[in-house]
Amino acid sequence: MENKPTTNQAKSAIEATSGHTGKLTWSINGGTLTIKGKGRMPNYDSNYDPDPADEVYGLATDSDYDDDPNPVYVVFNPDFNPMPWHLHRKDIYEVIIEEGVTKIGEAAFADCSNLISITIPDSVTKIESNAFLGCTGLGVIPIPKNVSNILLSAFDDCIGLHFIDVDKNNSTYASKD
Repeated sequence: MENKPTTNQAKSAIEATSGHTGKLTWSINGGTLTIKGKGRMPNYDSNYDPDPADEVYGLATDSDYDDDPNPVYVVFNPDFNPMPWHLHRKDIYEVIIEEGVTKIGEAAFADCSNLISITIPDSVTKIESNAFLGCTGLGVIPIPKNVSNILLSAFDDCIGLHFIDVDKNNSTYASKD
């Protein structure tokens, strides 16, 4: 017999506002996502469109909203690896990555379209592709002194991005006025 999560377990996962991702921990409080720990952020998948053939575990709704015309379905697709804050991405306005994190993972903040502020510590050395894909509200992004590798497409579809602020002590990249 397969060990499938119950509707209540699935609902708890969807409503989670803190947890672990790789060796790091994350939490959301008042629109601020904070990521802390030591090490690399994992890579994630973006742009998931559920396949009708995917197995549906059940509805995840609040008992107060049982008549909701747009319920959330919990879908199992073993090939999809979203960032753990995926279902909260539209509610994130600020991201604070604390010192100790060394890599921003692929698609880490994909489609966080309301993100307007990000803090990246000097410990980050690499920004993976699609890390900020579709962060349309982000106007400025800071690049700390130790970032030496920014992969192609890291800032794709960031239509509000008007300035990349590279630390003056970064030996790989520079800001241009």
